[in-house]
Amino acid sequence: MAPIKTCVIGVGLGGLAFHVPFVLSQPHLFTLHAVMERNPTTPGGKVQARFGEEAMKGVIIHRSIEEVLADAEVELVVITTPSETHYALAKKALEAGKHAEFSK
Repeated sequence: MAPIKTCVIGVGLGGLAFHVPFVLSQPHLFTLHAVMERNPTTPGGKVQARFGEEAMKGVIIHRSIEEVLADAEVELVVITTPSETHYALAKKALEAGKHAEFSK
């Protein structure tokens, strides 16, 4: 079975401390295909700043949920944004045929 192409939505504390490292540590299960970062200040964004250039090889930075949902390769979205945004983002992801996971 091929690794699940994953997009982490939100690269704040939860994304950078828990979700991105988990996805990167399980390459037999997951591929970090993309992250959603609305306003990256560098080409590699916060993930590259935290984990290095190697971690961002082949990873796409999407700037909106619409871009994430339009990416046909994304199979799973991990929503790690403020709690009040979880429902709307998860609903959009599920309606677009993506699998969704979120954390408090």
